Amino acid sequence: MSFVANRSTSPPKVDAVSIELESVQWTDFVEDEHGKAIGVCGIEWKEFSSKQLRTICSRLSVKGVKNFKKTDMVERLVSFYENKQAYNKLQKRDRTTNKPPRQQAQCSFRLMNILFSDKFVGDFANLGNVASRSILDTGKA
Repeated sequence: MSFVANRSTSPPKVDAVSIELESVQWTDFVEDEHGKAIGVCGIEWKEFSSKQLRTICSRLSVKGVKNFKKTDMVERLVSFYENKQAYNKLQKRDRTTNKPPRQQAQCSFRLMNILFSDKFVGDFANLGNVASRSILDTGKA
């Protein structure tokens, strides 16, 4: 009895076993029409084993999935991916908008405004004057 190999001209189907998981990157994620990650490298999540998902998580630095179930690992990967996408959108938006620098509490202009205000200008003018011992002893200095 002899077996004949199936010689089809279609390209071989990529499955979860033949993929090199050590080279997976965030850019390899596959999204559906709503932008949700449904797999990696053209393979859906359900085709991966738990060990393969752990390998993907470790490659992408997703921590804390050692004893997770497959569904929990997939949820963690999808949420990390969505967070990464949202963060990238924020970074792109911040680069495109030209906002003036935010004023800080220790801004030198604020300090000068306070020092030269009507309330403090007299005290600021007397800043360099040295008080005598008799004024210091009375407590009015």
